[in-house]
Amino acid sequence: MSENLDRDEVLYLLDKLNSDDDTEVLQSAKKLKNNLKTAGVTWDDLLLPYEENENLELNSTSLTEDGSNKPKSGDVDLESKTMALIDDLLSDSNRSEEMREELEEYKTDIKEGDFTEKDHQYVRALHQRLSK
Repeated sequence: MSENLDRDEVLYLLDKLNSDDDTEVLQSAKKLKNNLKTAGVTWDDLLLPYEENENLELNSTSLTEDGSNKPKSGDVDLESKTMALIDDLLSDSNRSEEMREELEEYKTDIKEGDFTEKDHQYVRALHQRLSK
């Protein structure tokens, strides 16, 4: 990827596709297309097939007693699996420096206990997309 996508901007532009103003819809679609091209990704890179999303939801870790999104403390197995996925992604010499830095930050967050279930799901989905 030559440039990271701004998730909030992508969601904002996708929401504008619901506009009744055809000009606004067209402008948003063109901006989305340009953002993807600049980042060097396709829609297929960004979106998981329905079945894969279902599997991610079914395999998610239960919430903690306080209802937070963090995995239960001591879930070493989940953390080990995520670390292995990150290491696998880092082993690809074609990864951009920005991606490598982000992945290293994830490893630090896991070690410090600052990695939520959603973060684990994101790494699994990222690994699945980039390993195709």
